[in-house]
Amino acid sequence: MVLERDKLSDWAHLIAESSNSSSDDASDSTDNGLDQSIVAIVRRRQAVCLWLQPHRVQRRGPNRVEPIFCWHTHESRLTAKTFKLRYRLDVFAFYELLRLIWDDLLVNEGQAVRRRNGQLISPHVRLATSLRYLAGGDTLDLMLIYSLSRSEIYASLYAVIDAVNHHLNVPFPALDDIAALQEISDGFQEHSREKVWRGQVGAIDGVHIAMQNPGAAIADPKSYFVPRKDEFALLCIAICDQRRRFIYHDISSAPTTHDSMAWANSPLGQEVIAGKLPYGFFFNGDAAFSLSNSLLTPSGGDPALDAYDFEQSSNRMPIECAFGILVRRFGVFWRPLAVRFDRRAKLVGACMRLHNFCIDRNISHENVLEHGMSEIQPNRYQPAPVLDHLGRPTRALDTRGLPRPPWPRPTSQSHTLMRNSLAKAVTDAGLVRPPLREGLVPKPAQKRGRSTYSGLECSWRCATALTA
Repeated sequence: MVLERDKLSDWAHLIAESSNSSSDDASDSTDNGLDQSIVAIVRRRQAVCLWLQPHRVQRRGPNRVEPIFCWHTHESRLTAKTFKLRYRLDVFAFYELLRLIWDDLLVNEGQAVRRRNGQLISPHVRLATSLRYLAGGDTLDLMLIYSLSRSEIYASLYAVIDAVNHHLNVPFPALDDIAALQEISDGFQEHSREKVWRGQVGAIDGVHIAMQNPGAAIADPKSYFVPRKDEFALLCIAICDQRRRFIYHDISSAPTTHDSMAWANSPLGQEVIAGKLPYGFFFNGDAAFSLSNSLLTPSGGDPALDAYDFEQSSNRMPIECAFGILVRRFGVFWRPLAVRFDRRAKLVGACMRLHNFCIDRNISHENVLEHGMSEIQPNRYQPAPVLDHLGRPTRALDTRGLPRPPWPRPTSQSHTLMRNSLAKAVTDAGLVRPPLREGLVPKPAQKRGRSTYSGLECSWRCATALTA
């Protein structure tokens, strides 16, 4: 208190001196008056600096003082519901994942001495920071919450991404492993009507994931620009099982590549097209893919195959729903990816693995919504993705296929033995397309890749849907 009073008296003394010098300057000449005014301003600034000195934060040097984040104190303040909302995992799943990747998140003591004033960053904090980022957290907020620098936040994120991709597998079974393929097929058959849908080993689709301009990270950044969406994006071809677990994904093709070509260029697609998938097993895709015995698509409106089209679409919905759950759970996809370009595909893969991790442990993906907005940080909201009644994303991610390309595609057929046999099984079981509910009308046919609304009208409709 004595020191504060001394500084207050010094501050008052300097202010008085500056005021007296300013009053005496009125009788001097114009030049001298200008000089004295400058001196008075400088003295006032010195007085203010003297008064604020005890309250200034030292930003540089080894003696800087930073608040220490304690994970256990932080955890004790969270309820089970808020913990899951923040980290997308419950407490038990969080520690299970932490034990799995613990060794990958440790740093040696020599590195720790040069970080955060010598305080070791525990694996708990590294994992929590990364999960909050994937859940949609902003680096500016994470810096304040966890007392980390921006560079350390990204270092922790990359370490967690690499560890998750290493320890959590998304393996599609070998094409000659009949037992594993049959297990996937049984899952789809068990949930189909009258259990007539046999042989499906995955639902396949492509999705665009928005990202920032790669810039100088690659030689031709324009190759990742999608004109029809007016944004840079990654193209991900993914396959899931009946439980909406991702069992395969590929992000090796340019985003302007047609889905059928991206599938044909993927390692698994090349093996399937080469005939290595045993007959009797197939993938289920939309009209963006080419019909074959190993990949079934809709008939294109053939009235004789209307019942088949309904069953085919019903068993293809898991991949649409999987994309919707992925986006709803991880808010990092609600805005263009901003991490390093060479880390973006790995980030998508890590989120898919964490998505499977949650499904295996029956962790739901609900989050708190208010007027279409989701709280991603305390009192910080982001527009939530809009999903239809089937759980498919209608705004955050675009799962529509591109228009049919003019270049040659894999050979397509109008009929295949596999489709004919399934269509016959559906007909023999007496299955038909269920009637529409009262008040609903059939959706009019529309050319793929083209919208009946202008860009401004589409933006207005999205905004209306969010505030409805």
